[in-house]
Amino acid sequence: MRHEDHPAAVRGQWLEAWLTAGSDCGGAGELLSPAWTAAVMAGDDATVGRIAHVQRVLAMHRGDPAAAEHFQEAADTIPLGAPAGPSAAMSLAALAVVRSGIAPRAARRTARRVLTRSGVRGDSWACLVARYALALADHQEGRTGRALRRARRILASLDGTAFTGLARGGRSTRREAASPPGDPDHV
Repeated sequence: MRHEDHPAAVRGQWLEAWLTAGSDCGGAGELLSPAWTAAVMAGDDATVGRIAHVQRVLAMHRGDPAAAEHFQEAADTIPLGAPAGPSAAMSLAALAVVRSGIAPRAARRTARRVLTRSGVRGDSWACLVARYALALADHQEGRTGRALRRARRILASLDGTAFTGLARGGRSTRREAASPPGDPDHV
């Protein structure tokens, strides 16, 4: 096994690509090609899925509207509970955000799938992004008041006390401050 094919090196390549995707799309893309091959050959589904996630991030930066499939592929490939990287729920949440601008109903269905997945309560990042997708879908459909309320609840959930004053135009409820990000009743 060559050093660059070692599982830790492959995970390092996708992570480096993910971290540089916003500033160096070309360099990030170059890192993914050998990482993809090595991850596929090793049967590392988690890394294959995460590479697909980064490919979608790069496609977004290039303005490629047909590239949403990468997030779906990532969500379908990353095993449940795989450590050290974006979860399958996070990839689905990102897909919901992408869909919110072009297909708000589909975005809403995808975001709700994220929020009702088993074990998602422990994945605050995915929950917050899915809830953000719901707010974007509401905004896209002209429900600006509802979108604003959702956005305020998202901020309030980041810290049970720091942002509660933003909820309901300066007033908050005990339920909003206490609800965890993965609470489906808090969407």
